[in-house]
Amino acid sequence: MELNMAKPFTGRIFVKGMADRPECAKNFRGGKQSSVVYQLRNGDCNMDKQRRIGPQRGVEQSMTVIVSFHDTFITKVDRAYRCTCFFMEADKAVTSDFEVSDLATTDLIDTARMPSCSYRVRRGSINGPAVSYANVGEQVYHVWQCDSGKIYAIQPNV
Repeated sequence: MELNMAKPFTGRIFVKGMADRPECAKNFRGGKQSSVVYQLRNGDCNMDKQRRIGPQRGVEQSMTVIVSFHDTFITKVDRAYRCTCFFMEADKAVTSDFEVSDLATTDLIDTARMPSCSYRVRRGSINGPAVSYANVGEQVYHVWQCDSGKIYAIQPNV
């Protein structure tokens, strides 16, 4: 909102009950401008919002704004304004005739290559020599390897 004063304005503008919140109050010091602008974000600072139905349907938002000519005290020259905005709901029927064709489909067929897997028994480590025979109790490593990395996995049941 823009307020036009008779003299350059020094004081404070705030929403009733919200003077301590910086986003709801603004100080004007220096008194160089007689026209001042006070802005709030829609819905902030205890802005009351009500839906209206009846001959005029829409949303009404309101709040009380205090214009104080002193930045600390309320004085007898201060003013309180009940600000109300009404956003009328427009009833419009929109029609249009048109036809929509079917969406063309593309078949995506792919056959994944089966993995080539091998199984080896190794001595000493997973990279150790292949074992063709072993003694009971001897530690050996069972190594399964498949060449296709990300599509398949194996889980041995031992």
